[in-house]
Amino acid sequence: MLALSVKINSTCNIACSYCYERKFQDSTGDMSIKNFEYLNNCLKLCNDDLVVCIQGGEPTLHKDLLYFLNTLHENEKVKKIYLNI
Repeated sequence: MLALSVKINSTCNIACSYCYERKFQDSTGDMSIKNFEYLNNCLKLCNDDLVVCIQGGEPTLHKDLLYFLNTLHENEKVKKIYLNI
């Protein structure tokens, strides 16, 4: 099984001292719907052994998270979402 980690944003609402993502905050911004749809079209071509892990910053702060999750769910690809809670 292969896993693909997709960073959909760099924004976070807490500042954990141990966080490795802190140095990247606000440097990449949010993933656009256009970029996500391109990624999703590529994922449709992948085998069934590929799973997608959503991460950020804090993914729940992305305004299009539900759209992303619903779209990935249709492909049965999303298996994990990494949160800071």
